[in-house]
Amino acid sequence: MARIGKWIGLSAADAGIRLAAQLASTAILARILIPEDFGTALMALTVVTMLGTFVSTPFEEALTQRGRLATGHLRSALLVSLLASVAIIAVLAIAGPLIARASGVPSLAIWMPVAALFLIAQGPGSIARAICRRQGRFDSIAVCQAASAVIGCAAAIVAALAGMGVFALILQRMLPIALYPALSMIGFWLRGRQAWLVPSWDGSRFREIFRFSGLRLTDEVIRAMMPTTLTFIVNAWFGTAVLGQLSIAMRLVEPLRSAIVSVGHNLVFSILAPLQNDPQRLGATAARTVANVASVGVPVFLGIAICAPLLLPLVVGPGWEGAADLSRALCVAAAISVPFRYLYTGFGALGRPEYNIIGSTLGLIVTIVGIWTAARMGTVLGVSFALILTELSMAVLAVFLMQPIAKKGLWPALLLVLRIWVAATLMVFALEAFWLRSGLFSGAPILLVPIVVTGMVLYAPLLWALCNPCFQVLQSTFLRRGRS
Repeated sequence: MARIGKWIGLSAADAGIRLAAQLASTAILARILIPEDFGTALMALTVVTMLGTFVSTPFEEALTQRGRLATGHLRSALLVSLLASVAIIAVLAIAGPLIARASGVPSLAIWMPVAALFLIAQGPGSIARAICRRQGRFDSIAVCQAASAVIGCAAAIVAALAGMGVFALILQRMLPIALYPALSMIGFWLRGRQAWLVPSWDGSRFREIFRFSGLRLTDEVIRAMMPTTLTFIVNAWFGTAVLGQLSIAMRLVEPLRSAIVSVGHNLVFSILAPLQNDPQRLGATAARTVANVASVGVPVFLGIAICAPLLLPLVVGPGWEGAADLSRALCVAAAISVPFRYLYTGFGALGRPEYNIIGSTLGLIVTIVGIWTAARMGTVLGVSFALILTELSMAVLAVFLMQPIAKKGLWPALLLVLRIWVAATLMVFALEAFWLRSGLFSGAPILLVPIVVTGMVLYAPLLWALCNPCFQVLQSTFLRRGRS
């Protein structure tokens, strides 16, 4: 438990540093750049991110999950990831003008291949991360991720001040990907480990990880298609400026959501993977993780939703008011998705990534239908409902698929989640009534502090009264006493 506590502490520090760097840089970039820059960068990055799943996604989980790992697995994975990145760059260089013409944004023909260049480092970074996860070196992962994020955000600000608007936003997202493997190599070298891996082909080793890799890749490609679909349909029906508002809304919520999911996934996967020979215990553990994460994640994201009208002017300045409703919807969607994402982590640790594919496919279908309906209605508010409905449908499906695995261990955890939602919702209603409807909310940034404090003061007794087991877990976690 002491080791897991150390992992959580390091990962939390990593997430906090990255979140602070991303929010600080976004606050500066939003005051320098125009909405169209954010919209263009979002389209380029969603396409590159979706294609980038072919570079790293098939291998990190497979290499981490595999019981016995040989050098041939690593060399083959590195070779294939490098070849995939070169192929993606070539495809975007050829198809870029067609995508740019279809979307009505000519500059995409340049920015997509430019962003794709950074994918060359994504494969080596994922392999380095898999090795560290197997060795329990979450300290190395945390340091390298935090340092690369800080450097990348600083470089983005410099580029924006130099007048390179879209490129600055690309640097903010993609430069950390290129820096991570370089920093990891330094870490391996300092620990006296082999820091250099020569790519080579070993067909037998590659086939050993191919089944898990292929299914994992399919899942991530489908999952990556959701933001890509959302981005291009919003641009087509509402314009690049509105897409820029969506980009800002995502930048307010997504750094925290992705930090919690990525850090938590690495930790939880490492805990669940040794239980794969006991599926019922694994499922029950994953369900308890959902409840534990929900006890913190749900009130945090719902609290951010309440504070969004105050946070946006504070973080990005005036002119981004249209992002408020979108950011609130993203917060509610994150409050649903962040805890239940760990059921999908359980499927991966159990060696059943096909369940993840089913969930991602459902999410993509709901996204397409939802935003198509919103476009037909001609209202951006419909996009907000589509975002929430997507995550809700995936959560319900995860529960349905996990029930035969966890059996009786699933429902007690779900009842805890329900009680957490009741407590967090009452907190939100109280904040809404006291600060917004009473007229005390004046829009002054200084009011952010009392709103946060009020939420914390309200949530603790509500959780104690409505979900005392969850309160006890939080107490033992943060106060280092009681049960572990």
